[in-house]
Amino acid sequence: MAVKKKKAKKKPAKKKPAPKKATKKKVVKKATPKKASPKRAVKKAVRKTSKKKVGRPKRAFSPEQIANMCKYALAGCQNNTIASIMGVPMQTLVDNYRELLTKKRGERKYNIRKEQNKHMKTNPTMAIFLGKNELDQSDKQDIEHSGGVTVIIDR
Repeated sequence: MAVKKKKAKKKPAKKKPAPKKATKKKVVKKATPKKASPKRAVKKAVRKTSKKKVGRPKRAFSPEQIANMCKYALAGCQNNTIASIMGVPMQTLVDNYRELLTKKRGERKYNIRKEQNKHMKTNPTMAIFLGKNELDQSDKQDIEHSGGVTVIIDR
């Protein structure tokens, strides 16, 4: 039996891109500025001052609402809780009243410390609980060990 050999297809040679022709750069002359007419100046002034405001209008809070916000922060509410009670987006609350809320939360910690000192004699468990949960306190004990440690591994 005779085996037919397949002819290998030749790939066409890649064409080289034609060299670019040198072009002359056009020289552009600057136009002389025109004198602004009075009407044109007025139109520009009107355009600058009559821009439309973009976005939703700023939220204004009454003094009573601000007092309520402070009361909630002093009670220990988080930002998202206060925002849902007030009916505003949380980011609005944070952007406009971050310093006020932080101050009120600091006052809360101060008040808890005072109460902790009062409860220390009558109910020390409550004082420890408040300290750990609200004031980030912990009752760490430093234990010193003298001597060596041996590790035995059973196989």
